[in-house]
Amino acid sequence: MRILISILTWLWVLSMSAQSHVVSNDTVVSADSVVVAENFRSMTAEGRVVELDSLPTGRLTILVFFDPDCGACRQAIFGLKHSSLVKQLIDEQVLQVMTVNAGFEEEPWRAMLGDMPETWMKTMATLELWDKKCYDLSSLPALYLLDADRKIMARGYYAEQLTDILEHLW
Repeated sequence: MRILISILTWLWVLSMSAQSHVVSNDTVVSADSVVVAENFRSMTAEGRVVELDSLPTGRLTILVFFDPDCGACRQAIFGLKHSSLVKQLIDEQVLQVMTVNAGFEEEPWRAMLGDMPETWMKTMATLELWDKKCYDLSSLPALYLLDADRKIMARGYYAEQLTDILEHLW
């Protein structure tokens, strides 16, 4: 399964780079500018520290950096939550979603945890995240699609466009 995901991913990335595909503030990463997502630590609601690298390998990953007080962030989470394709790929263990509260307020984050599916990894950022160079958190939400090897395939902040990318892959 992992090999199939990697092959499909790279075929798609190559086809997109040939088209010089850039949509609005979202960027599809071309094959010549591949960046491996940097590992970072975040904390679950139970106080357990998790790392990006501790998530199961061999799956596509959507990283959702958000602020619970941000309307656009809530809209992005809503869009991913209600995407039948995202749910299907999670159920088939092809995709995983990790949300990271990049805001600094814990209580609003805790209040919205119930609005996210149980299958998602729901975390709060540590200060370490802000030192990572491969994540642009200047505007939230910031969504990243990672391939099975944790290479960044796409980055931006429109849930609909990420689901369009997933539809092209499947």
